[in-house]
Amino acid sequence: MINEKCNLRCPYCFASEFTLDKVTRNMSLEDFEYALNFALSSGASRIGIIGGEPTLHPQFKEIMEMVIKDNRVQRVTLFTNGTQLDKYINLLIPEKVTALINYNSKEDIGERNFEKINENLDKIHNEYYLGHKITLGINMYKPNFEFKYMIDALAKYGKRTVRTSISMPMNVRELDPLEHMHQMKPSVFRFFQALERIGVIPRYDCNLMPPCVMSENEVRWLDGFYRMGLTNESPNILDKPNCCPVIDITVDLLAVRCFALSKETKVDIRQFRNVAELYSFFYNQIDSYKYIVPASEKCKTCALAKKGLCTGGCIAYKINKIGIIKDEIEARLYKEGV
Repeated sequence: MINEKCNLRCPYCFASEFTLDKVTRNMSLEDFEYALNFALSSGASRIGIIGGEPTLHPQFKEIMEMVIKDNRVQRVTLFTNGTQLDKYINLLIPEKVTALINYNSKEDIGERNFEKINENLDKIHNEYYLGHKITLGINMYKPNFEFKYMIDALAKYGKRTVRTSISMPMNVRELDPLEHMHQMKPSVFRFFQALERIGVIPRYDCNLMPPCVMSENEVRWLDGFYRMGLTNESPNILDKPNCCPVIDITVDLLAVRCFALSKETKVDIRQFRNVAELYSFFYNQIDSYKYIVPASEKCKTCALAKKGLCTGGCIAYKINKIGIIKDEIEARLYKEGV
């Protein structure tokens, strides 16, 4: 996370904890080099550059050039809103660079920003012929979310995949995940059906829909949809939710398990020898409880949950319950002198 400044105010923003402050911070080149070395410390070869809006970093070009020149990095993904990409199109040329654009509706980001993103997409696809480097992403953050603009863009640019995510609402800790998924399902399926008509396969980012939310007919239809995808990356629309750490490093070299749980655990990466050690820390602190704490009442009798095959969705839904159980266990161990 190279900076905290963003020029948009998306209603679902998963990084609002960092981007809504009046004072925004940028990661220094020295700290970025440290974070890059740490991110690659356990053999990883893929990294993501995020923000804020990363293209607003005053040394964005230098940061990207540092990554491009690093032979350890086989692939770097830029996570961007796309409004500033016209200034940095040449940075998309290297083979290892791709970009994921969080493509928001006009209603969510305003007409001028929406037009600017479309202008940049036209330029990337039709002038520079770098459309294969761009993936479009949609954040499905409310029932009856707008998606026609996305269908139009996917058809216009000949895309075959789209990144999708059922975004975490601000009050996620107060929700029953299965009830929330039932509320989202009608629009999600309408969107998927529209994707099927234009031959585009959705790929979930995280917070997958648990199987128990869907009927047998819906699963059967998804299975047929799944099989039509002939892409380099296998679609995962039928995978079971199995939430795992997705480590993000903030501008001050603090690591969070993921943005959805950024308020629960922040640790300095300089306290760890490598990413594997940090991953183990998050697993012990949070993930070791994810199967013993049910996400919903229905999960208590679920065979998939008992076998450790389904977390019932994002852990953020049940992080408060995890905190209570964790405190009880630690208090008992302390009392027993363990």
